Amino acid sequence: DWPYAFLVRAFTERDELDKALEYAARAVEAWPENREFRQLHAETLIFRGQTKPGLGAYARLYPNDAELRKESELLMDQLKVQPGDGRTLLLLGVLFQLRGHPDMASMYFTKAHDNGQRRAMAWRARAASQIPDAAGAAKAANAYLSEFPSDFATDEMRALLKELQ
Repeated sequence: DWPYAFLVRAFTERDELDKALEYAARAVEAWPENREFRQLHAETLIFRGQTKPGLGAYARLYPNDAELRKESELLMDQLKVQPGDGRTLLLLGVLFQLRGHPDMASMYFTKAHDNGQRRAMAWRARAASQIPDAAGAAKAANAYLSEFPSDFATDEMRALLKELQ
């Protein structure tokens, strides 16, 4: 089963997120009890900018506040070692989003974007819409759509913009 994890990570590193998701889904289908594969699947959705499926997958991995807090602490420790790691910043933002802190999540999504996670803009739009900061959410959603006119979260961002009107 290890080749699946290797392939998911390799394709994620290369920003070939459609292939990463394909192998993550295959791994979860073949070994549904394997938490690492479910984690890789959730992270791939998150890296793709797909906020609703990404939040759902992470919520299933971390179903209560104690687990969310523990994972947040682990990611904070990772940031001490690699302070500008965009992926860690993005995942931390998702955890804050799940914990009901969209303002903190938005801050981490901005940092993730500034550190190379371009699809973090979709996440920032979602968080800003929950603060509520309709203008900030629309700005982030439009920035995502400008950079990714037909990408993984394009339909989700268009729907968000309609909700904001």
